Amino acid sequence: MAGICEKMGRIRLVKGEDTRSNVGQLIKMGISFLDKGFTPLECYLYQFYKKAKSTDGYVSSRWIEKVFRPKLNSLPFVRIVKNKLVFYYYYNRRKLPVVKVFGFFHPTRGFTARRGNLRNIADLKKLLTSIKAKRIVAKPSCTLGGKGMMLVESLRSDKLFDVYEEREITLDDFFDQMLADITIRQPREDSCTGYLLQEYLSPHPLMNPLKGKALNTVRIATLRDASGAVHPDFAMIRIGKPTSVTDNLHKGGVVAGVDLETGRISQAIYGYEQDKGPWVEKKNLDIGSLFKQRKIPQWERMVETVQRFHDTTPGINSIGWDVALSRDGPVVVEGNDNWDMVIAQIIDGGYLTPRRREIFSGYGLRLPHR
Repeated sequence: MAGICEKMGRIRLVKGEDTRSNVGQLIKMGISFLDKGFTPLECYLYQFYKKAKSTDGYVSSRWIEKVFRPKLNSLPFVRIVKNKLVFYYYYNRRKLPVVKVFGFFHPTRGFTARRGNLRNIADLKKLLTSIKAKRIVAKPSCTLGGKGMMLVESLRSDKLFDVYEEREITLDDFFDQMLADITIRQPREDSCTGYLLQEYLSPHPLMNPLKGKALNTVRIATLRDASGAVHPDFAMIRIGKPTSVTDNLHKGGVVAGVDLETGRISQAIYGYEQDKGPWVEKKNLDIGSLFKQRKIPQWERMVETVQRFHDTTPGINSIGWDVALSRDGPVVVEGNDNWDMVIAQIIDGGYLTPRRREIFSGYGLRLPHR
């Protein structure tokens, strides 16, 4: 019993005319967990506390992790998108639009794009003085959610400006922060260690309605059917908090659904309560009204771009692509085999639509009963 209670997770009860009683909500949580694996948090996020709300069509995180991903995404190939260094070299070799990488920092196996070493502070200084880019993005190679990410700007001598913290730092500070993350946090949390030093893409004016620091992206998920055809599956725009350098939810960002056919942005905007998860709430902000015709700029090119990426990717049949808009067109920042279907269901409703059920039948995927 203790094990079941631990898995049930956080409980939040809701009051309102259209909601079940407290006892009714607890009973619904218990049945939903035993029947389909939904945690109380998922019951809250999907509003199963409402009297008229059914679990039909919704999938639990347990089903996604235990059934969906193992069946659709082959683990040996997942490394192509999970490791940002592998991601860059794999798609760059196929002449697809990715963010330029200057080097990979690691104390024992780091290297630069020009085949030099990038393992100590002397190597780091040599790289920073040899490239023309004024700003550099430092990104952990296997971390999710923007954790450990830095944006630095070259100043003079050994001085840098930390754009996120808005303070001047030394080259030693920059080196020490990356080294500490590699040696302390990454071994505990990530599947690989190291830092990518990447080109900084300045936010495109058409994708930066709040005039913030973050490179706002559109996440477009694609789904390959059993015959090999790639279909657009889900899309949302991610807008960073004006003071943040990332567009991630737990850094204060917000998300809104995007219509796959037209690129139009929905009116409903979601973000974390007090910028912290796991509770998600609607925000009083109409992002879509800040875009011309409520539409993502260059939408058709974005969709065509991610389909080209997926067409060249073996063994991974469900991928979420984070697409930015540069002055030269769409650029894919990264791919995700775990692309947050929880947020997709909050925005779009139950994931198991008739169209998706038909595609999954081709894989012999075991679906939750209705």
